Amino acid sequence: MPVAHAAVAGAPEPGPAGVLPVAALNSSNDMFANGLGNGDDFRTAGLGGHLRLGGLTLAVDGSMLTDREAGTRSDELLAIAGWAFGRERPTTGWHAGGFIGGGVRVDGNSGGEEVQNAVHRTINVDEVHLAYDGDEEIRPALAGSAVVGWLGPAGLGLTGWWGGQLIAATQYALDGEAIMEAGPRLCLVGQQGAVWAGVRYRWREGDPANVTAAATGWHEDGLWLDLGTFVVPFGQGDGAWGYQLRSGINTESRAAFGSLGLVVAPGVSPPAPELALEHDLAVYGGGGFGVQLRWYPWPYQDTGRRSAAVLDYSFGTEPDGRLRLDTGPHSNPVAADLRYDQFTAGWEEAVRSPDWSGLRFVPWVQAGVGARQEGIVVEGDGAHVATDRASAAVARGALGVRLVMGERLSLGGSVNGWLPFWREEVHSGTDTVTLNDPGWAVGVHVAAHIAW
Repeated sequence: MPVAHAAVAGAPEPGPAGVLPVAALNSSNDMFANGLGNGDDFRTAGLGGHLRLGGLTLAVDGSMLTDREAGTRSDELLAIAGWAFGRERPTTGWHAGGFIGGGVRVDGNSGGEEVQNAVHRTINVDEVHLAYDGDEEIRPALAGSAVVGWLGPAGLGLTGWWGGQLIAATQYALDGEAIMEAGPRLCLVGQQGAVWAGVRYRWREGDPANVTAAATGWHEDGLWLDLGTFVVPFGQGDGAWGYQLRSGINTESRAAFGSLGLVVAPGVSPPAPELALEHDLAVYGGGGFGVQLRWYPWPYQDTGRRSAAVLDYSFGTEPDGRLRLDTGPHSNPVAADLRYDQFTAGWEEAVRSPDWSGLRFVPWVQAGVGARQEGIVVEGDGAHVATDRASAAVARGALGVRLVMGERLSLGGSVNGWLPFWREEVHSGTDTVTLNDPGWAVGVHVAAHIAW
């Protein structure tokens, strides 16, 4: 699961409608996946994408690998050219497709350390200085993906399609290692978006390029939860485009990785009577991220009123969550983050202003309840999460305003608060840290208004 637009680097995959997108470009990072994931180590960040011209497909993927415990790092770069097979237009019923190609894999120093530390300086995080692992290696590589699945009408008065897929992907570097993934997923496909959830099993054979690649592979082996969504509110047909989110969590090592990027023509269902949805992305003060889905049932709308059922997931580092833990009288303080995962369901009430040349202001207020987990992640010790973590039921409240443009896109700001039903004090070294304290954060939002 650990690459931007494909689960295995260099092997772009068909989407939930069985169609390989015309193009994708994604930035990926372990901090995009969940709050209590791995602590900025192993496959720490990457950039990847592909372009399909009919059947001819070109793919490039790059990743920065680190092993802080061993004090080493390596960069991984793949460039693959190949052919996509299967249908180019989504339909109901059975489908099969995939990609096969060949190219080159490069392991070594490709400038990843400079990129990582430039980002860390920008966001005021400690720089990471590690020795590059071994000499540069350049090897021929093969990559491929395959999918078989079924889609049918959603039924139950819902629009769009639903179904399931079996999906697999692989990459092989000549005289090196082979990486493989396979597993099932459930899919929901709408007119301007899709959602999928499944599991995958990842395993390797052969000889990794270096010690850092071997440590990263060991960290990523095993069972992954695979979650993703895309929305394409702009354009139509082969010109439909929007953004895609993907997240994976390893159930064994707690490795976590996610991606955010652009996607073109990923395959959607045809026009039909629709549900009105808004797909919201947020960045919160302190280092938090959020994804929110709002559904607007028709009985609760009128000229000025705008009401919605709300599902909200937020994660990341708390405001003022950068910690320096005192581990003892003869040790230097250890950098750590106070991180969280929070999921709530609730309701929104909003008021729409008159339309001014396609622009509307929408003040809103939300309330919800759900669950919250907080924990201490020691910076740079891989998947280790301090055993001191705690979960609690939580109430969430928020208020803000959106600027809606053409009923397609909105930008906005918010103030978000959370009130856990109980809290817990834990001891880390000689320090005492309170988990699940009440708090608040300022958020910046962008939302796509889509038909489902």
